[in-house]
Amino acid sequence: LQQQQQQQQQQQQQQQQQQQQQQQQQQQQQQQQQQQQQQQSKAKSPKQRPNKKKEWKCRLCSTNNHESFQNCQSCGQMQHYDDSNKELLTVKGIIGNDIWKPCEEQEYGWILQNNSFVHFKTICLFCCVGMALVLCYYTLLLMKSLTGDMPLRFKVKLVPTEPQKYIAICEEDILVTYEAKPNGQTNITVNARAPSSCGKYVVSWQMVTHDNRKVGPILDMKLVVRSGLNQTQETKIERMISELGFKDRDVVVSVLIANDWNVSRAAAELADHFSTK
Repeated sequence: LQQQQQQQQQQQQQQQQQQQQQQQQQQQQQQQQQQQQQQQSKAKSPKQRPNKKKEWKCRLCSTNNHESFQNCQSCGQMQHYDDSNKELLTVKGIIGNDIWKPCEEQEYGWILQNNSFVHFKTICLFCCVGMALVLCYYTLLLMKSLTGDMPLRFKVKLVPTEPQKYIAICEEDILVTYEAKPNGQTNITVNARAPSSCGKYVVSWQMVTHDNRKVGPILDMKLVVRSGLNQTQETKIERMISELGFKDRDVVVSVLIANDWNVSRAAAELADHFSTK
């Protein structure tokens, strides 16, 4: 009986060993199949192309620029006029202040000097051609007609190119009549509303004729938006406006002050306020 029991135990051990070997073989086969599938999928899948930066398409000549924040290489160079004077118009002064408060509306402009001895008059487009370092998506500008007619209202769309960098593009072409007497000065003014976030902002303007000739130099609108709050408070305000979507800066500031500058409580209060409306 003892011999029979020993034989049975040996047989059981052999069966267990065989089962273990079979399991190991199955695992090896599965690993080989997975490796083959991975190799096949790599061979079939196309190579990943590096993400290219979005290039700015010039609205004047419809060409792409290699760097979005530079003026167009095709039409960005100042073209010479037919007369011998290379600088027909120059900027002699700036109208308005450089330092603005958030959401403040002011008048900004340029004083242009006619350096020639001829009466200069042309019909041209007043276009946004430069970069705007802004955090909002739309800016309303009001330009006074140079001929004394009714003011022209137009919208500038800010297209994002990089984080916190936007290209300002006019949604509609603004046709103006520019006139300057010999050795005389003329003013170009716009009424603008400052962004709600503090920082430095630059928007470039250019007058262009129907045949894509530049009229005068590029007019840069440089603004510095400041407030009486510290950097930590401004960061919280910017987060409420840019990330959480609350656009009214005055309301955001008042709610943050009421909640001791706690962003989560202020956001919850504003959300409840708008949901009940």
